[in-house]
Amino acid sequence: MSRSPLEAVDASSSEEYRKAWTALMALVDQGGSFSGHERNCAFLNIAGKRFANASAAAGFDLTDDARSIGLVDWNFDGKVDLWIANRTAPRLRLLINNGPAKNHFLAVHLRGKICNRDAIGARVELHLEGEPPLKLLRTLHAGNGFLSQSSKWLFFGLGPRQAIQKLVVRWPGCRMEEFQGLRADQHYLITQGDPRVEVSAAPAAAARLKPAELPPPEASEPRRIPLTLRMPMPSLRFRDFDGKPASRLFPAPRPLLVNFWASWCGACSKELKEFADQESLLRAGGIEILALSADGLSGDRSSAPAASQNFIRGLKFPFSGGFATPELMESLEILYSTILHDQRPFPVPMSFLVDSSGWITAVYRGTVTAEQLLSDARLCAALPLESAQKSLPFPGRWHELPLQPTVAGGNLGWVATAFELAGFKDEALLYWKGYLSYSDKVPRPAGAKEGAQWDQELARILSQETARILHQAGRTEEAIAALRQALRLKPDLSPARFNLASLLERMNHAGAALAEFRALFQDPLAGLAAMTRAAMLLAASPDPGIRNGEEAVQIAQRACQLSGYRDPESLDALAAAYAESGRFDEALITVQKALGLAASANPAALAGQIEERRRLYQSRQPFRMPAGSR
Repeated sequence: MSRSPLEAVDASSSEEYRKAWTALMALVDQGGSFSGHERNCAFLNIAGKRFANASAAAGFDLTDDARSIGLVDWNFDGKVDLWIANRTAPRLRLLINNGPAKNHFLAVHLRGKICNRDAIGARVELHLEGEPPLKLLRTLHAGNGFLSQSSKWLFFGLGPRQAIQKLVVRWPGCRMEEFQGLRADQHYLITQGDPRVEVSAAPAAAARLKPAELPPPEASEPRRIPLTLRMPMPSLRFRDFDGKPASRLFPAPRPLLVNFWASWCGACSKELKEFADQESLLRAGGIEILALSADGLSGDRSSAPAASQNFIRGLKFPFSGGFATPELMESLEILYSTILHDQRPFPVPMSFLVDSSGWITAVYRGTVTAEQLLSDARLCAALPLESAQKSLPFPGRWHELPLQPTVAGGNLGWVATAFELAGFKDEALLYWKGYLSYSDKVPRPAGAKEGAQWDQELARILSQETARILHQAGRTEEAIAALRQALRLKPDLSPARFNLASLLERMNHAGAALAEFRALFQDPLAGLAAMTRAAMLLAASPDPGIRNGEEAVQIAQRACQLSGYRDPESLDALAAAYAESGRFDEALITVQKALGLAASANPAALAGQIEERRRLYQSRQPFRMPAGSR
């Protein structure tokens, strides 16, 4: 905060401020905290002379990293309760004041008539009888503390006193008023200009909250992290204990725990020994284990193989194992840091529970017991919605399910982008391809509106993201599959259909491409381009079974009429159709018009191609597209 500008500054100073914030947030991502993980505190006022730390006794000493506090008498019992907003989970916590009611109180709610209705700014004096007389003061504020607003009820703690002499309200911008006849332990509504005071009862529609049974916080590792949305496991390429390349493929017969360990790690030794001792139980529960050594990934690797082999043989480990490669560890670090926003160094032991289709169900940072694995193996078989519900440590209602097929927000496309930026193209493709099986993994919402939005978003990702990246990687057949799936979801998605037709044409599936182009003739957005491409296919396809000069002329003429004979590509297609029909004089006139329009639009590309075709027509030859030319 020392870099916070106090007044208007130049651009360089502002840049320093932004850099400081970036560095600070990087520290938070690496496990740091603004507060250093201090526990929340509560201090008890002792007779106005000193304060005692009552945090533990009051139940305040939670490691929530609290930020904002709102005061309210939630259950209308005269004791102030607290709503607390936190940076960590739970993000919102209600602390009910269950202390013994030995003393007395008075609560006042003001309603302005001449001043603002909420009476913000009013100063209230409560005069108590007794020896000595006592005057208590409260001011009604519009905000309390950091990013918080407490209840507008003003509370007075009376201690053992009960006799109230009067209440004086100094309304904002107006004169003072006195109110008589108030009794202790009541909630009063006081209206400006009305001498009466009205006793207020608890609201009939007050929300009734059921206390959540939260698990006690763990002091340290291990951490079990079930995923609300499963993620594909990156390619499992490693080296066996003889140093030879090895891999594990999916789908597999049963769930797989991929465990990373090191021979110098005491927790790893204990965990692997438990796996070995519980082999029969784990296999009966349907779990296979792949234990990969992280020895030697940094520093001197000369002794790593021998140390790892001796370590695993000494345990008589009955499951498969080997050595993790630096590439595998780096890919998993990218995945872990992206989906969990955790930039801390990759620890050992660390494990990933992968279902039989190759999707990660849970991550274990630290050790995991065989009992927990057996429980989570059942989670592998659960439906996505059930799995998402069971991933939470306490019951609740989803405001928005974490299963939406979005690219941002921690979903598959977000991780794919992180892999792509890091140079892991195969892993990025694996994640983009994950959308091909998304409809099988995650059920479509039942509601009509929600289902339509779901279809729209998934179809958009399949057509604009998945198919594009697969095609760029040379995996055109898979790109075609993505576009077909997008059209099953949204048959009217014309860009997807046009791209599908283009890829089919490139793959020499001229008949299928022509059918897709024809389906777009009436589309207001893609109709002109589709007719132009279809006419060129019918006029110049290398497949004689596809060519039909007269139909090509008819379709190209429609395209030219739509464009007002101002589109060079439509005129180019019409010229090719004329040439295919033997009408070379008309072809030359038309191609000359196309050439003139193309020269002014894009002389380096389309104009050069049209000029080559013009020379063919001059020699009375039709144009033929090379196979897979587009």
